[in-house]
Amino acid sequence: MLKGIFPPITTPFVNNEISFENLEKNISKLNTTGISGYVVMGSNGESAFLTMQEKLDLVEGVKKYSSNDKLVIAGTGSDSIKETITLTNEVAERGADFALILTPSFFKEKMSNNSQIEYFSTVADNISIPLIIYNVPKFTGVNIEEPAVTKLSGHKNIIGIKSSSENIAHLSEVIYNSTNDFITLECILSLFFAAAGICS
Repeated sequence: MLKGIFPPITTPFVNNEISFENLEKNISKLNTTGISGYVVMGSNGESAFLTMQEKLDLVEGVKKYSSNDKLVIAGTGSDSIKETITLTNEVAERGADFALILTPSFFKEKMSNNSQIEYFSTVADNISIPLIIYNVPKFTGVNIEEPAVTKLSGHKNIIGIKSSSENIAHLSEVIYNSTNDFITLECILSLFFAAAGICS
């Protein structure tokens, strides 16, 4: 079961290139803590600004520098289903344990519950590692609704959701209505203890 603290790591740069020396230093320090693993290429990791090759190299580097007891969650989502599937399977080959898939958002008015269900189900059916839904409406302008999450929680390869929504009611509905083994990762500090209380 996926549990514990998974900090979203930054992507260090020197002269506009990823600094793997600094990445190794950062990961080596974090390896000494009690965290469960790392979120690579999340919002803090500037995923939107990385090339495909940079993303692959970054995941490979994090896996190389991580201690054996740390899991790697890699952000691989995009509006393109084919690109998301391709990137996810390629980072899996480089050691990623889980895929963090952002809600598609370019055509916001078309992102109905059925559209979200079709998108995530199609991706989950075609990737080699488990999928975690990434809901961050602050940046995408799209909030995946509870009925869609509940439906997706029944998919064998969709194991949870990383919630960056500040809506405590939405969070409560997701926790209560999803399947028992569906994981909710809360990443809004102000809701962290509230989420723990709901889960208990």
